[in-house]
Formats: sequence, C-alpha cells, structure tokens
Amino acid sequence: MKRIFRYIKILIILILINQIIILISNNSIRKGWWKSNSENRLNDHDVLEFDQNLNWNIITENGKKNGIVQFYVGKKLLISNLTLTEWYLYEHK
Repeated sequence: MKRIFRYIKILIILILINQIIILISNNSIRKGWWKSNSENRLNDHDVLEFDQNLNWNIITENGKKNGIVQFYVGKKLLISNLTLTEWYLYEHK
C-alpha cells in the first residue's frame, strides 16, 4: 500500500512540474505553429497558433474556454478538451 501511495505522489509531482514548465514556456508555445497529424483535432483546427488565446494552460477561442494544455515537451503539445474526454496531439511546425 505504501508503494502505491509513493507512485501516486511521484505522479502528482511530475504533473505539477510539467504545469510549471507550461507556465514558464508560455511564450514559446504562443509563438509556435502547432500542427495536428492525427484525426483528432481541437475544434477541427489542423493548425493552432496561440497569440492571445492561451492563458497559462487554458485555451480560449472567441472568449470561450475550450481546451487545456496538459503536457508540453519541446516539439510536442498534448491538449484535452475541458471535460478531459478527448485528447489531441500537436507538433511544432
């Protein structure tokens, strides 16, 4: 049981560290063009460009929240919708 709690604690720490990385790298995420290579696309957008549409890790479109940046590693960006039911993978182009 202690081992499970240890793994959960490590997972939570990794998630928090990644959210801090997203906060620090917010400008580089905004300046990039993000292209989806899969069938799943956030609101049917093949290419995303975040200028003012990204506030920390919340994606807005026309003033309405519609996505969350969940994971950011260099050239890959994992986005989910607000209900966490659909996930989208975008790459930096």
